[in-house]
Amino acid sequence: MSRTFEIADAYVDEAAALDPILATAAGLPGHDHEMTDYSPDGFAARAALDRRTLDELAAVSVDGERDRIARDVMLDGLSSEMELFDAGDHFHSLRTLANPISRVRSIFDQMGRESVEDWLGRARDSLLTFLRDEDSCGEIFGSFWFSLSIFISESFKQKEEV
Repeated sequence: MSRTFEIADAYVDEAAALDPILATAAGLPGHDHEMTDYSPDGFAARAALDRRTLDELAAVSVDGERDRIARDVMLDGLSSEMELFDAGDHFHSLRTLANPISRVRSIFDQMGRESVEDWLGRARDSLLTFLRDEDSCGEIFGSFWFSLSIFISESFKQKEEV
């Protein structure tokens, strides 16, 4: 395997560990019981991985057309993410349809429902830190947390009725 693809493989592994919701949605095994950290520290950790990977890709020499394409695609995508982060716009993911709350809600469909702790235990710390951080979103996303709690309550009611 070329160095470019070694970097790409390592990136996928590390990105999956830092964003378990993305990993689960992408079908990567081993992270379906974990929760993405949506706090400012979580965003910073993902940005640090992107920055380090960009540096590694910039230093690698390509071995043919496949390597060049792989490197260029990763450089383009990671550079765009870093531009957003460096501009302070890394919370662009807080849009209506595909924000972290929606991602968390959708991943719950793939998680165990044996107890409230199955769901809330994984989500609570990350989401509460994120939602309470005034620099992140402050009160703006309080309604999303409320909606998520209603969804969880309704899901348990449905389970109990079955």
